[in-house]
Amino acid sequence: KIIVGMLQKNPMVIMTKKTSGLTTPKDLNGKTGGFTPGSSPEQILPALAGKTGMDLNSIKKVSADIPTRDNIFLAGQTDFSFGYTVTQVPLL
Repeated sequence: KIIVGMLQKNPMVIMTKKTSGLTTPKDLNGKTGGFTPGSSPEQILPALAGKTGMDLNSIKKVSADIPTRDNIFLAGQTDFSFGYTVTQVPLL
């Protein structure tokens, strides 16, 4: 037997804090983000940038494993982070 959850929308997200004022992808230009090398949301970031006017060269990238990336985001050491609506969002 298998129990499966089906998602109708992609669960990948870029997380910001409500108080940050960052509401569009272009708002991330010049900001600092927590990145995990090889993470799938970050692999599709260039496609998002191409569609939204993000300047990936202006973004400071802090590389860390996923738990550290989440913790430095919560501590305010990065302006945004990546995650999934089904994992990081409920936990954070």
